[in-house]
Amino acid sequence: MAPYGTAYRLLGIDYTSQRTFFATFCVSNRQRSFADARLADIAKEVILGYRRREWYWLLAYSIMPDHIHMLVRLRERRRSLSRVIATIKAQIIRRARTLGLSIAFQWGYHDWILRSDQDPRAFAKYIAANPVRAKLVLTPADYPYCGIVDIWY
Repeated sequence: MAPYGTAYRLLGIDYTSQRTFFATFCVSNRQRSFADARLADIAKEVILGYRRREWYWLLAYSIMPDHIHMLVRLRERRRSLSRVIATIKAQIIRRARTLGLSIAFQWGYHDWILRSDQDPRAFAKYIAANPVRAKLVLTPADYPYCGIVDIWY
């Protein structure tokens, strides 16, 4: 069992390396906070903003009503995946407050480290199709809060 305040992560894995990570983080109590377009817009701006700042390559993302999926590859060893996710969450909260909005996230996040034999394109397609599976839209192109952005393979 992990000590209080620490996440379950694989031993021996460097979470600062240039690996491809599929990360999911959820809104507290799975509230549908991102059903509010103002909050979804903030989340999209933050995610794409840190990509532009070259914190990571962003193969795909999807901002669902109660959670966010990201498929990223870190660009610098000085930032861990945990630091990236924590920063994104904090910035979404901070920017929401400036508009008088409130959002809280569940502690931590879930991750999957892609192995060398796993095709990142399959994960990207899965993420982009998430709004379709949730019956929010008919095609991923109809959903303004998801996309396939960078290609690094």
